[in-house]
Amino acid sequence: FANLPEETKEKYTHSKSNYSFGWSHGKEKMRNGVPDTAKGSYYANPLGDVITEDPYLKETFPELYADNIWPTEDLPELETAFKNMTQIQLGVGYMICELFDRYLNRLTDGAHSRGHFLEMLKRGTT
Repeated sequence: FANLPEETKEKYTHSKSNYSFGWSHGKEKMRNGVPDTAKGSYYANPLGDVITEDPYLKETFPELYADNIWPTEDLPELETAFKNMTQIQLGVGYMICELFDRYLNRLTDGAHSRGHFLEMLKRGTT
């Protein structure tokens, strides 16, 4: 995606969400206010393209509830590759949570319930 022409990449930016969806390069600011140009990122919600149909949530909290933006006309394979990679990342996250829950269960003599963090992660929508 980063190799596409600038005008093409710009079609997939989303300023309303503070660049939390779609393409971002030089849009995010570092602590000192300097734009981050060291990397480019493509952001999307890994759990679903449309998290809510609620217009209030989308308007009030676009950083969380905007719809995913996919470059279907300029780089259609990005959506599938992104979603496949996300499934791998979620699988690793689930395994880590399961191990963490087991560890805490043993460490607390059962006070920490097994599956606590795993179920919390699985319930997430953003």
